[in-house]
Amino acid sequence: MNSPMPMPGAPPVGGAPGIGMGLFIVATLAARMRAMDRHEPGEQGGARFILTLPARA
Repeated sequence: MNSPMPMPGAPPVGGAPGIGMGLFIVATLAARMRAMDRHEPGEQGGARFILTLPARA
């Protein structure tokens, strides 16, 4: 999760091609679990993605 998300037409990162579905899946699951997902700039470039899950009652 510390590598940049591949964009359509961009060369693969780390030698593995991707289709860019990972963050869409995370956002969908987070919404269903009443969790929050957000991103912020990475400390060494790129981005950091944070998922906050609600505590169980």
